Amino acid sequence: MERVITNKNELEMLLQHSKKVQFKFSFPAFTLAENEYWYKLISKHYKGCGCETGSVFIMIAFVLILDYLLFNWFHFGKAVSLMIIINAFIFIIVSAVIGKLVGINIAKVRLRRKIKELCALV
Repeated sequence: MERVITNKNELEMLLQHSKKVQFKFSFPAFTLAENEYWYKLISKHYKGCGCETGSVFIMIAFVLILDYLLFNWFHFGKAVSLMIIINAFIFIIVSAVIGKLVGINIAKVRLRRKIKELCALV
């Protein structure tokens, strides 16, 4: 069921829900286009899952691992061992988790900022 948000109190309740809810805006002071604009802006951060940031962290991890492997191979002549592969895999997984958590927290901060901005206008 979709929740219709029409005032500041209902809007601020979006910050308190741990479970995501479907919602739409219907502020009397705004036109339909303005309500839709704010819905798109806020729902982007409300639904933020950290996937983009997680993927960036994974790509950085791949580059760092590749640099490490190439540096060791060219300067020390070290071959890739099973332990290096296991450590690289663990590093990629940890990087993905950290990236996801960072992305979720960034989305929460941006959501809070946009909701405060909207509350000032309503």
